Amino acid sequence: FGGGSGKYVGLFPGFLNMYRNPELIYPRHVRVMDMSQSDFSLPDEGAPMLKKYDFTFSGSDQDIGQAAESECVGWSTFCKNWTFAKQALEVMCGEFSMTGVLVATKDKQDRNRCRIPKSCEGRVVQTTYLDR
Repeated sequence: FGGGSGKYVGLFPGFLNMYRNPELIYPRHVRVMDMSQSDFSLPDEGAPMLKKYDFTFSGSDQDIGQAAESECVGWSTFCKNWTFAKQALEVMCGEFSMTGVLVATKDKQDRNRCRIPKSCEGRVVQTTYLDR
């Protein structure tokens, strides 16, 4: 930015501002609203919670399939890139011994599930679709 000579300073009708003297930075036609990064910070509320899982994957209300373990193919798993997720699971569980939660990778009856790598067995919790 520096003294109003910045390339983008006059191109927008307004900016969120964190500088002490915005009138030295922005042209007169640019409106500013004072808002700094600290406006988005939460206060320290004591000791942090213990971490239970290393990662999560959130599926959507998807068709799991009729088999006890399924490859979970379909539109929803395509959109959520389940093929890549299975590759990432192999690395996270197998190479790094991480734990996680796979949301909506079990059918609504809690019987059938998407197949996960063997290295994730006992390390990953699979849930049904979680309605709001």
